[in-house]
Order: sequence, then structure tokens, then C-alpha cells
Amino acid sequence: MIKFGILQYYSTALMPLPESLHSPAPTDIGVSRDDNILLHRCAMGDTTAFRQLRDVELPLMLAVSRAFMTTPSHCDQVVHDALVLGWKNARRFSSEGGHARHWLWRIFCSRLANQLRALEAWPLAEDAENAVDHIARALQPRLTRSSPADPTSELPALAAALPVAAPSDALLKRIDTTIGYLPPNSGTEGMPAGETIFGSLYHPALRWPIARARLQYRFREGFKHLIGRPLEDAWFERWCKGWKGARLEALGLPRRSVEERLDARLDLSLSPQDLLCSVSFPDRAERRRLANQFIWQGNWDHRLSDVRTGKAYRFIADIWQHRLDLAQSDAYQHYMERLHQGRPWRSHHKGVSLDTPERILRWLRIYHLYLEDMACFGFDAGLGKDRLGVAIDRHGQIVKINKGLHRLAMAQVLGISTLPVRVRGVHRQWWVDQVGHHQGDAALDAMARALPTCRPAPLSAIREWQR
Repeated sequence: MIKFGILQYYSTALMPLPESLHSPAPTDIGVSRDDNILLHRCAMGDTTAFRQLRDVELPLMLAVSRAFMTTPSHCDQVVHDALVLGWKNARRFSSEGGHARHWLWRIFCSRLANQLRALEAWPLAEDAENAVDHIARALQPRLTRSSPADPTSELPALAAALPVAAPSDALLKRIDTTIGYLPPNSGTEGMPAGETIFGSLYHPALRWPIARARLQYRFREGFKHLIGRPLEDAWFERWCKGWKGARLEALGLPRRSVEERLDARLDLSLSPQDLLCSVSFPDRAERRRLANQFIWQGNWDHRLSDVRTGKAYRFIADIWQHRLDLAQSDAYQHYMERLHQGRPWRSHHKGVSLDTPERILRWLRIYHLYLEDMACFGFDAGLGKDRLGVAIDRHGQIVKINKGLHRLAMAQVLGISTLPVRVRGVHRQWWVDQVGHHQGDAALDAMARALPTCRPAPLSAIREWQR
């Protein structure tokens, strides 16, 4: 039901924080350079260093949460997510941009602001980047002491003036359990076939199917590396140099070779709110064939639909809408229905079995955490096994393909302003219109120069082809 591109999104090196999360504080009250060292150790997977940071910051963050919310479970969830996001994204932190403590508290404020918005208790429609300042200023009337001159930089000091909020043993255990399954800088553990998934969702009954999937994956990758790619690249190089290569171009050109040659020239920056038309490939044979080609033949660009009606968007929007209580989401009801029917959702390829209500909630919380991650740090193009894939139709319009639908849905639901996409295929008619009489490298260059002029296909394109 759910594709795993979004899970791969958090599996590689991370980009720097947005400027709002890097801003150095003018004062360093209560901050030690040791905190920076501890956070760098967290980036290396040191759980002891994480606990040292957690023991200091958790009671203060919990006190601030309780100053805004009365439901203990909401307070615990905010603090849990903030600290887990700090652990998972520890390598993003740069000591040149500020102090570890302020960096962690900006993550906490982003998470708290989203919780308050969900509760409709956030009076200002401000961006998350201003959350620190607004939360600090909202706390000032609650305090008995005088307000600091710069509440943004002294939020931990404001928190220290609030009533002590001791964390429960259950919350501490939950945080430790989560980071135990969550390697820093990835969000998932390595599993078969190059996919990743929280280890907490693994089921022993899937052991042998997982081993088979892993073996198949390694065989395919080994064949591709030893035989497939060398042959493709050799033929492609002959074509690029202008040698007789009409046959290769007629076959569609090897996509991987084209991507290696053009690299960043295939990347475009779009507003996710404009990328609304998606193309489907119901025929698996066609999907596999086109996945290896860069020039796509046929009427594939007639099969357009609104991405907001697809499973990926509905799943992500459903989770964000019900983030206060995921048990009320449509996704939870769907998985529970399957569970009651005696056919729990499983994926041997991914090592997941949702055979208990707790596992279902855990699965949905993974996606909620990813949403909070993107809300805090923005969209990171460098993460994931695949870039967000798009194709160019016969009219030079950009349409979404099935690479990164969940990540696109997250960006749309959160209102991310721009995101990068990678062109993975172009319609042959548009290719011919752009390259004209050019061949080889000259043809690639002509096509690449035309890509920035392409714009997302409007929704009217769907109705046009339906007629």
C-alpha cells in the first residue's frame, strides 16, 4: 500500500539547517561548550552523550509544554519528538552557527508550535522559524521574575523559572527505546533490498522472505554493476561522440548514463503546490522498461491524475490532520480492519508486519515524525535513495512520476515553498522538437538548455486528455 521512498528520505547525509535554526544567540546564559561536544558525539551514535543532554533539557522542555497544554500525553509527545529529532539530525548542527542548546530548543519550539496549531491554541499564523520568539514572549507573563531583554536567546532561562516538571519513567523509557531503533542521521535501520525501516516493526516470521528479497536485490545490483552498466556506458559514449548511434537513441538512451553525464542539469526547482499532475504506469512491464530509458515513447502522458487524489497524498494528509490522535485517522482504521479480518498488512520486502494495534500506531508515528522533521528543517534534496522524479510530456510540461510521491505530499501538506526535482524521462516528441538535427553531446546539451523553460502541467491537462 505504501511505498518506501519516504523512508529512504532520511537514510543519507544531511544538509545544513535553515538559517533560522542556525542563528547564534547573542548571549550564552546556561550554555556550555561541552553541550556542543555532546551533540557532536550524538552524531556519532553515542547514546550516553544523548542522555546527558536529555537529562538537562527534558525537564525544562516539559515545563514549557505544560505551561501551554494541560493534557500530559500531548506534553510528553512534544518533548519526545523534539529530543528524537535532535538525536536523528545531530549531524546538521554546526558549532560555528551557534550553541547546541539553542539549536535543540529551536527544534523543540518548532514541534511545540505545530502541536499548538493542531490544538488551535496558537494565536499567531507565524512560520515555525519565529516559534522561539513567540513562545518565549508568551511565557513572560507567567513568570514571577522580570523578563529578560532578549527572550529568544534566553528561553532555557525562562523555562528554569517555571514549576519543576519531572519526566515519568515511561517517557524516559520511550525516548530511549526510540533512539535505540533510530540511528542518528537516518531515521531508519538497514533492511533488505536496499530499503530501510524501523527495527521495531520487524517480524521474525518474515525472516526467510527478507533473506530472499535481500539475495534478489544483491544479484540485480551485482549484475547491473558488473555487466549492465559497463555495456550501457560504452554504447552511450559512442553515441555521445557522434558515432553511429541511431539505434541507441531509438531505444530511448540509457537513463543512468544520461543522468551521470548531465547530473545537476537535470534538476529543476518548483513550487510543490504547482506540481499537481501525476502520470501512472499500471503495466509493470512498461514501468520497468521506461525506468531504464530516458526517452519515453507512446501515450504514457495521457494517463494523468491529480496527485491530491492519490494514495500517497491522502495518507500523508490524513496523518497530519489527525496528528493529535492517530487512532482517529483513516489509515489506522484501514489497518485495523485488515487486522480484524485476519490479514494484517505485511511487506516481506520491507520487513514490516502490522499485526498489532501498537505496531500500527508506531508505523503511523514514523510518518508523523518525518512530517515534523520536514516542518522543522525544510525539504532536503540530498536524502533518500532517489530524487523526486518527474518527466517531461510531449508539450514540454512537467508531470510527477512515482518516485517520491510521499515526500511531495509532505511538502504540499506542510506548505514548503520550493523543492528540487530530477527529470528522469522525456517524451520522444518533445525530445525531437528540442534537439532537431543535433546528435550526441550536442543533442543532450540542446535538451538540457530547454529544461528550465518547462513548467508543471496544469490540472486542465487532465481534463483535456480525459476528453
